[in-house]
Amino acid sequence: MFGAFYIIYLKCFESISLSWSLFIDVLINSKVLKISSAIILIIMSILNWWLEIIKWQLLVKSIRSISFFEAFKQSTSSLTASLITPNRIGEYGAKALYYSKYEAKNIVTSNLIGNLSQLFWTLIFGTCGLIYLFNTYSFNLPVSTNNIFVSVLIGLCFFCAIFWIYKKFNFNINELKISKTAVFKVILLSLLRYIVFSFQFYAILRFFNIELSFIEALAFISSTYILASVVPIISLFDVVIKGSIAVFLFDLAGINSILILSTVLTMWLLNFAIPAIIGSYYVINYSSKSVLV
Repeated sequence: MFGAFYIIYLKCFESISLSWSLFIDVLINSKVLKISSAIILIIMSILNWWLEIIKWQLLVKSIRSISFFEAFKQSTSSLTASLITPNRIGEYGAKALYYSKYEAKNIVTSNLIGNLSQLFWTLIFGTCGLIYLFNTYSFNLPVSTNNIFVSVLIGLCFFCAIFWIYKKFNFNINELKISKTAVFKVILLSLLRYIVFSFQFYAILRFFNIELSFIEALAFISSTYILASVVPIISLFDVVIKGSIAVFLFDLAGINSILILSTVLTMWLLNFAIPAIIGSYYVINYSSKSVLV
């Protein structure tokens, strides 16, 4: 557990242009540490993970029914196991370890469907956000018509990605015999989860006294997530990539980079680092007896 925390601490503060003392100073001068603000952010993080756990319960229901606690243990421990793997690939194997070898393939496929459903909304909102930014801010393109060209290009990429996801969904659903109702619920839960962490991001921006309209903020947030999702990185460096992308994008609106880095870091600590540290307990105590038979 302490090892996971130490790794997170080192990579977090050594990999981005933000020292611990500076981050603390920014927190103290913001509204983030106020009791009311902290409660709001913690509730959002709990809701974010509650939705993810419920989604995992639903995804494996066609294989076997598991309790909320079991789904919580599998979700957090797999997050910890994914720390040193590109794009959280380790999550697939870690969840499969809790099941028999005969169920492992279906577990990996179920996890893929859950991740694709989340990516679906990232693509939809991210595409809208990028189009909004390209048509609102100057990216130093030679001529104004390039804005239209870029928007069309993004749209084409979006529809190609949706077609790929559709094909993947069809294959996996037929293989697992998951009902259309279950798939719809998974997609809906993914939408709710996307809304929760997007609003949490927006709330932290406000707590750091960053003045942006609601629509502008959502455009920047959704654009950050879609751009970060296409970069193949080790999960531990997720905060670095998101921080770099967010700084670049929010700079278009003249937002202080330190405040943006602090926002991304706060989001990462609440929704990734803390659950990963909790999950490390289950990783340390994992044994073959944990396999569901």
